[in-house]
Amino acid sequence: MSDNLFPRSSVILDACCIINLYASGHMQSILESIPKPVVISAYVHDMEAHRIYTGPDEDVMRETELINLQPFVDSKLLQVVSLDDGLEANTVVSFFCCC
Repeated sequence: MSDNLFPRSSVILDACCIINLYASGHMQSILESIPKPVVISAYVHDMEAHRIYTGPDEDVMRETELINLQPFVDSKLLQVVSLDDGLEANTVVSFFCCC
């Protein structure tokens, strides 16, 4: 069944997914329920997914919380990956430009 839901060898999350999962307060249990490796790019880890807004309700942007992904990386629920070389980076750019 997991091959039907997750046909690829891994699940790649973008910054928006990471921010929303973290803000849910249930990121660990959600990651544990995914039967494939879950990965994010080093760029998302280092440059994009940094904080969430925490309230109060009348001014949700007043307070923030830092996103700490290290516990998920340490427990191998989340893998941080980067492009290996220039050729791989060019291939990714070509792929996204053609879609």
